[in-house]
Amino acid sequence: MASPLSVEKKPLHVPDLGDMSQVLKDGLLKNFETVETEVVDCPDLTQKPWSLAAPGICGGNRLADVGGPPYLIPRPTQEKIGRYDMAEIAKDCDLPGGFVFGAGAGSSRIKGVNCEMMPNNLTSCEDKRLSYTAKVGDTGSDWVLEEYPHNEFSLLANLAICEGKAGKVIRVTASSRHGGKNFVTAMRLALANRYGDKAVGVGGVFQIENGSAKLHIMVSICNVCVCVCVCVCVCA
Repeated sequence: MASPLSVEKKPLHVPDLGDMSQVLKDGLLKNFETVETEVVDCPDLTQKPWSLAAPGICGGNRLADVGGPPYLIPRPTQEKIGRYDMAEIAKDCDLPGGFVFGAGAGSSRIKGVNCEMMPNNLTSCEDKRLSYTAKVGDTGSDWVLEEYPHNEFSLLANLAICEGKAGKVIRVTASSRHGGKNFVTAMRLALANRYGDKAVGVGGVFQIENGSAKLHIMVSICNVCVCVCVCVCVCA
């Protein structure tokens, strides 16, 4: 695995769930016609349609931001792409054996190609590695979804980590989008506007019941040197 990771830990503001529920509703109503939010007991998320590796998303909640796109600049190397392990990340977050879910990049060493990863692993149980990967198909215009029973990943990941217990959660439903912000962005901006410089972390799962969505799948990593020009405009 990669050499010992440099770990930086930051405290997060934890708002009252009732207050946060209203904040999310107000923000989503700017972009969706119908919105409902309420604080409820977490349902059993091992059941369909969720099919998670743990029954809940509560207990010792942490967020882990691992790696990142800068590892591709100016040229990706195996050293930069790295090999990470969800179980080790959970340990670094002081939750050994924790439930890990979120988004990231699957291991190109295992899959043979660059791919998206949908982590869904209870790291304490080998038979509870229920993650998936998605990769671009051979034609370049299709995609392939595959089971991924591994803890290893590469490059980057945005992970939620917890004990996988039941508890109080915010149930959110939204339909008929009329604004320019998508579901996740609308909620993120609502929290930022309400809590300002108090950093709030949110982890959860969602289901698209109707409609369509644009989903990104990473293509193969390019070995060409990437030059980036950043222009900054400062307004008085």
